[in-house]
Amino acid sequence: MITHPTASAVILTDDRVLLLKSTKGTGSYIYPGGHVENEDPATAVLREIREETGLDVELLYRPCFSHPKVAEVPRPFMVMDIGVRDKQIGRHRHIDAVYLARPLAGEVVLNHESSGYLWVPVDEVAALAVPEELPDLITAAAAYAASLVP
Repeated sequence: MITHPTASAVILTDDRVLLLKSTKGTGSYIYPGGHVENEDPATAVLREIREETGLDVELLYRPCFSHPKVAEVPRPFMVMDIGVRDKQIGRHRHIDAVYLARPLAGEVVLNHESSGYLWVPVDEVAALAVPEELPDLITAAAAYAASLVP
């Protein structure tokens, strides 16, 4: 099976999450993200968010190590191994670095990969057409993001 490295983000603000109505696959609501293209996953997710939503965001994470001789790549909230299906590739596998982010500036401006978007209260995600794992993942992500705020 084909495997792709990907990076995505749960974008949170005021106990709401940004979900995009995907034009790929089943057309369900998902969070932004895409393939890593000769870059680190954090750079990829920032690029994908900008391409898919027009937003500038800040990645939320707890740094673990710093040293003047190395650059830190922000670590994701989690890395997920998931089977996916889309219209172009069919069934394949994503190893997805899932980041947490909050919007800094900009208005949501969608590209061709989405037909709409919603800012959804975290506790209402399960009522939407979303992948089965998404409500639990977003709930856990929101709880972890709250722990990062001083």
